[in-house]
Amino acid sequence: MNNKNIHPVRKSILLQGTSQLGRIIIMLVLISLVVILAINIIFKHEQTSLFNILLFSAALAITAIPTALPIVITFCLTQGAMALQKHKIIVKRLSSIEDLGCIEVFCTDKTGTLTENSLTVKNIYSDDENATLLHAALSSEMIMSYHKELPAGFDLAIQQKLTPEHMQLLHNYTIIQSLPFTYEKHRSITLASNNAENLLITKGSAEYVVQQCSFLSADQHTQLQNWIKDNELDGNRVLAIATQTIKYFDTVHDSVSKYDNNYTTIALISFYDPLKETAQAAIKKAHALNVQIKILSGDSLYVCYGIAQQLGLEHNLNNVVLGNDFENSSEEQKNYLAHNRTVFARVNPEQKYQIISYLQRTYSVGYIGDGINDAPALKIANVGIAVKDASPVAREAAELILLQKSLLHIVS
Repeated sequence: MNNKNIHPVRKSILLQGTSQLGRIIIMLVLISLVVILAINIIFKHEQTSLFNILLFSAALAITAIPTALPIVITFCLTQGAMALQKHKIIVKRLSSIEDLGCIEVFCTDKTGTLTENSLTVKNIYSDDENATLLHAALSSEMIMSYHKELPAGFDLAIQQKLTPEHMQLLHNYTIIQSLPFTYEKHRSITLASNNAENLLITKGSAEYVVQQCSFLSADQHTQLQNWIKDNELDGNRVLAIATQTIKYFDTVHDSVSKYDNNYTTIALISFYDPLKETAQAAIKKAHALNVQIKILSGDSLYVCYGIAQQLGLEHNLNNVVLGNDFENSSEEQKNYLAHNRTVFARVNPEQKYQIISYLQRTYSVGYIGDGINDAPALKIANVGIAVKDASPVAREAAELILLQKSLLHIVS
């Protein structure tokens, strides 16, 4: 990460305000002492006593410094914490209440905050839909571990689409090796075996999986891209699943990454994630308060634009900034994009951190996130907010915990 000119730590706005107040009080005390000393020297030159002046200075300093200020501030912030509790918000750091009231730009992920994070399978692009669902389940560690209850997300949506026949077939497979999803590859790789064949499956972001399928003709590639674009512009998230059969696999010496190319089949699954009913009201209320809302998401260009368009945040596709484009920009361009663009797609944790840091040069910035990858952004933001079912790392980095995933509660 390029840390040039980027703020390394967050400083509480309340701390900045009280520090400024303290400096003003000290300056007033010093000025008063100088003025009084000058008056004494001018009008009572022969009667001036150094001891009396020192005694008066000490008395003035003691009476001028508001010793009850910390108690008053704590009491007021406690009242604020009680008010936030009524809006289903738990306060971990009292000073964050004052910071929250000073927020000028609010950055948020898309999933779970603007949308419900309640995914359902919408469409499937495949010659064999049953095989596609089976392969999607095979490449999921959560489903293959046969947990009865899965967290909200792709795996749960896929599991809900499976039939009893699918579940029976899954029991015939064994997972030999798997490489989890990473932000470098944007996909996972799984090798499953049912004794008859070794099936290598890669699943993840469509644009990255398509690159691994050299068999696609120009027409097939165009059809895939059009299908992806049409679904993502509606706000649907798309997963791609590509497969190939490996005749022989040495479990001792081979690695799945050795065969990670030239996949022979590809299928697409789109997932519908509805907007929160309160999302548009939250955006309108934020704008009425002159608070900017920016979307920082790991989802694709078209998905982010589709959601932003529905919420009235963006109406020009060309204004959506991709993480790679942001990364390859100069310092001046990054600062310009952070301040003048509303939607950022395919951004990784480092890029979220940088965007917030550039914004903090001008604004007080809040951020809401729920994943491990959101921890750097939560830590650097003036106010970091996590939801109750966020990862432990995100909850630890945040100062406010939302008991209900709704941007409206924060804006209120």
